[in-house]
Amino acid sequence: NTLSLHYALPIFYPIKGAGIMEYIKINDKKYKFVIRTGEDDKFRISFNVLTKKTFGFDFEQWYQYGYWKNQFLPYSLMDGDVVVSNVSVNIMDFGVFGKPKRYIQLGTVMTDVAYRNRGLSRVIMEKIIEEWKDKCDLLYLFANDSVLDFYPKFGFDVLKQYQCTKPISKHGENGLVKKLDMTDSVYYIQDYDAVIIANFEGDTIEVLNVFCKEDISLDKMLDYLVDENIKREKLYFTPKETDSYLITPIEGEGTLFALGEDTMLLANNQFMFPKLSHT
Repeated sequence: NTLSLHYALPIFYPIKGAGIMEYIKINDKKYKFVIRTGEDDKFRISFNVLTKKTFGFDFEQWYQYGYWKNQFLPYSLMDGDVVVSNVSVNIMDFGVFGKPKRYIQLGTVMTDVAYRNRGLSRVIMEKIIEEWKDKCDLLYLFANDSVLDFYPKFGFDVLKQYQCTKPISKHGENGLVKKLDMTDSVYYIQDYDAVIIANFEGDTIEVLNVFCKEDISLDKMLDYLVDENIKREKLYFTPKETDSYLITPIEGEGTLFALGEDTMLLANNQFMFPKLSHT
């Protein structure tokens, strides 16, 4: 992929106990500022409570399955032992136009209803930017329409994303395709030792990502999955070669904000962050 997700290297902080902690006074009230991991049970429970109240889900199962690693770092303000505001740092290593890049995606931006309009998110954002601005190529996030005026205050710019689509048709017979047990959307192509994550919607195959060691044509791999009823291919990442695709702006999926050295690089190219990389 032109902009493809690779594994994130663990970052280990010189921290005592479960993580960094300091006391901060905001508008004459003292809060505890922490950077925590999921292994702090007391913090994780409170973090999950606020996440559930704000977004309707939590990270407990994700943690229990072993996915909450040092690449996911909540930066939180606590009132006593209760998480009341948070912005999470997600460390992501991408291949961008052939070069390795370290990007930081910000997510789970939330403040308890009783603590809003007190400047808590602003304090966390300032700390994250100060910590990471010189350690990564880009900080970015996806924002909903209610907070579009918030992020430009920190220097974030709006970026457009573009999606690749094209007609597709079946070409002959192919070899073995296995549907993996973990989900109906994951397919293994034995001939290419490749894994494709894809959904089917009507006459369209929606390709979320492709994992393959060799540089093999995407058309060849997709031919294993489609039949004569599939007429259209829709990609949720930017492929290495885009000449054969119709490229159109993405609308209605939240506003992408970016800050950092690679902002202009992405602004000057038609790209899409892999859908599976969204937090």
